[in-house]
Amino acid sequence: LLLGVSMIAVLVQRKRLRPSDLLLFTLFAVAALHSMRYLSLFAIVSVPVFSAALPPRDLARPWNASQLLRLAALLFATILGAWRSHNVISSVGEIEKARFPAAAVSFLQQRHLSGQVFNAYSFGGYLIWRLYPDYRVYVDGRADVYGDAFLERFIELYEGQVDPRPEFDRLGIRTVIVEPGAQVGALLGMSRGWQKVYEDRVAVIFTR
Repeated sequence: LLLGVSMIAVLVQRKRLRPSDLLLFTLFAVAALHSMRYLSLFAIVSVPVFSAALPPRDLARPWNASQLLRLAALLFATILGAWRSHNVISSVGEIEKARFPAAAVSFLQQRHLSGQVFNAYSFGGYLIWRLYPDYRVYVDGRADVYGDAFLERFIELYEGQVDPRPEFDRLGIRTVIVEPGAQVGALLGMSRGWQKVYEDRVAVIFTR
């Protein structure tokens, strides 16, 4: 919706837009379509586009009913957005515990588990946030950085298609944090030298 409305604004008011605004809009529109992480930046650079699409306001003229209604709608949207943001921020702790291995990471930090970490793909970004630089993750959500070959190898290890122990020995991996149902965890649970030291409904930790 944001992209569509912005493009209409560009077509209607392109003569009032600076070339730099058009360039930023195009670059960040392409980036947002490529990866969701750029969506917030695209929303910011869209502001000049929306501004140019608005009709000029003569401050010397009195406000009419239509303009007051639009102002009221803007204020309502601002208040609603602030209220929603407050609710999200206040509940972030519960969201973190429900969706991410918060308790497992706290356990890992308390026990000072050693060695390189092998982790679930979906845990990578959270582990970087909580553990860097004391621990380095095996993989995280930046798939384009790692490349297809590495990710295919990770999937083989994670899904138990190959024995993970030679790779873990080569990289010095001594701690594994994955989802409870991960096949690699089932293999380690049956492997000599590895033991399960933590488990909850979000994550399980194996160490050696």
